[in-house]
Amino acid sequence: LAVRDAAVNTPRLAFNWTIGLVLPSWQVSYARSCPPLNLRGILDLIRDVHSYQIFVAGFFNGDPHPGNVMLLEDGKLGLVDMGQVGRLDRKDQVALSRMTLALYSGERKRIVDALGGMGFVFRYGKEDIMERYARFHFAKEWTNVEVTDGRDPITFMDWLNAKDPLTKFPDQWATLMKMMIVLQGAHLAFGMPISFAQEWLPAAQGVLAREGLSG
Repeated sequence: LAVRDAAVNTPRLAFNWTIGLVLPSWQVSYARSCPPLNLRGILDLIRDVHSYQIFVAGFFNGDPHPGNVMLLEDGKLGLVDMGQVGRLDRKDQVALSRMTLALYSGERKRIVDALGGMGFVFRYGKEDIMERYARFHFAKEWTNVEVTDGRDPITFMDWLNAKDPLTKFPDQWATLMKMMIVLQGAHLAFGMPISFAQEWLPAAQGVLAREGLSG
């Protein structure tokens, strides 16, 4: 791109410094090609920034849709519009970290215990339903047929509620779950789905280490 711009700009430079000096209104602009976007790198950076906000700062942007992300001229990303902000205290960070490690392990008992530790309560306590709920909402395994049985997200959530209704939903998780939906949606739009259980594992391990706790 730099070579192409140089080839295009050389005659323009000559023109601007000759005729353009005499007739300024005739001066022509220079070509400035933008490098191709590294979508994977951009999405990974946005995900990692929110991981830091959640597990370290305890405050996070709850609505990181593409319109709230600016690609600056120097290649950096600008995050704007912090109108929807979530907060997790240290106890919540520990609970989410335990859930992340449980999801990464794939062990149903750990996942169910972690969900209970986050304050979620189901009418019948069906462990199969609780595991699916956690994997769907906190790992965002939307396309995993082992979780959804091939159902679309809306139908699947209705099915979960019919099998074992949620009777207690702690408010602090609502903004987090929405934020994760937005992030996963952006990844899926470009064919790059992720598992939050895998991507946020180091941050979750860091929280437990900070608090002197085991996984």
